[in-house]
Amino acid sequence: MPVAVLPVDEPSRLEALRGLEILDTDPEGAYDDIVKLAASLCETPIALISLVDERRQWFKAAHGLESRETPRAFAFCAHAILTPIEPLIVRNAEQDSRFADNPLVTGDPNIRFYAGIPLVTKTDRQPIGTLCVISDESRELSEGQLKALTVLANHAEKLLHLREATKELLKQQSALRDRDHELARLGRLALAGELVAEVSHEMGQPLYAISALGGTLEVMNQQRAWEFGRTSVLLSKLQEACGNAGKILTRLRQFVRKVSPESETCDMNEIIASTIEFLDFQCRRNQVEIQLSLASSPLSIYANSTHIQQVIVNLLINAFEAMDEFGASDRMVTVTSRLEGDSVVVEVSDSGPGLSVSDEVAFTAFKTTKVDGLGMGLSICSRILESHSGNISVSSHPGQGATFRFELPKAG
Repeated sequence: MPVAVLPVDEPSRLEALRGLEILDTDPEGAYDDIVKLAASLCETPIALISLVDERRQWFKAAHGLESRETPRAFAFCAHAILTPIEPLIVRNAEQDSRFADNPLVTGDPNIRFYAGIPLVTKTDRQPIGTLCVISDESRELSEGQLKALTVLANHAEKLLHLREATKELLKQQSALRDRDHELARLGRLALAGELVAEVSHEMGQPLYAISALGGTLEVMNQQRAWEFGRTSVLLSKLQEACGNAGKILTRLRQFVRKVSPESETCDMNEIIASTIEFLDFQCRRNQVEIQLSLASSPLSIYANSTHIQQVIVNLLINAFEAMDEFGASDRMVTVTSRLEGDSVVVEVSDSGPGLSVSDEVAFTAFKTTKVDGLGMGLSICSRILESHSGNISVSSHPGQGATFRFELPKAG
């Protein structure tokens, strides 16, 4: 029994077939309807959508045949894919040298007649299988039947193309998510760079305390002047100083880490509180008073909490910097949160000079009023919120400050 030769570019053909991730999937009504209609129109007991891999032909849809696959060596479809631009029609398999001693001809299902229309992928135009009809009696298709079979094959092909397009879309969406995550991470690193001096200064206090307490303990050791009560107090203070230093480093590490946690249900009020704690030292350095007016009950959102924290950090730092030229008594930032319908709303207001650019420009990348700024902060905020099905806006009054407002869908 002659075995069908391999297509000219068999590795690429197999790669295209595997890329669809359709082999060994569950039956689908759209494909099943096509083979039922093909069998009815062509008046054959069997109709198949057959996909040919390296060792078998596997049936995505089968009418009149219980088997889900047969060896490729026996497959009529393995011959059909060699001529992808025209159908393969075998009127009498017993009289065809290619198939006369084929086990599918000499045994069940006793194939005599076969007509197969090749199915090709959209992107690479690779023949991956056929829509075929089979009978145990020698016969021919009428012109109308062949045309109908071709139309149905086109529909089967379009279903495969749709699957192909869907896979590519999901791949692109994944790439976009990865890019957005990386952009957000770079934004956090940029903010971290601005915070390095402040964090270093803040670290100085616990490190100085650790050094001083360690020196005191060393002197007590050299003088053999151990006093249980005093030693206990010193060790307690040393432990507290180490803990404070650890907390500072932990907050910074969590903020700039490369792999952000996946989205989960979280409380916006908790995110706001942890963010303000993270910026506590910078707030004190800038002599800014923060007033909180948070909703009395939890505000649940489904989000990547690290990314939302980044949004709030950007807005707070912008507010701090906007009031640099104001007296300490006039530096006020108000953070509010509330539920409006199905949206969780957060507003960050400052008492600075207000914005000198339009709303549209404010959220455009590389547009900034800062002498040494990159103009990425608000753009990143906008992208993060859009990826969470949210939005951000700003209202500003010259000399009276600016209010940034963002919304996110309420979870549940």
